[in-house]
Amino acid sequence: MHARVKEAGVAVPLDDERLLKEVVMFADRCDISEELTRLGSHLVQFRDQLRSAEPVGRTLDFLSQEMNRELNTIARKRTPPRYRRWSCS
Repeated sequence: MHARVKEAGVAVPLDDERLLKEVVMFADRCDISEELTRLGSHLVQFRDQLRSAEPVGRTLDFLSQEMNRELNTIARKRTPPRYRRWSCS
């Protein structure tokens, strides 16, 4: 972030608190670890439901929706803007 600001010709000291806050906020917005954890959990549950002898249609539908949400969130956070329109927001 500091390099980008410097390339833009803007003089910002390294101890600029606003810049540090922006970097932290940017890093937080880009972090997909929670989404990956939830997606993994949903996949395990989905697989377990497929092995069940009981009716599981509603549960699979719910898990599919949840996996779709996680994948779309990951796509919005990690995909270059020109490709984001491909996600199912």
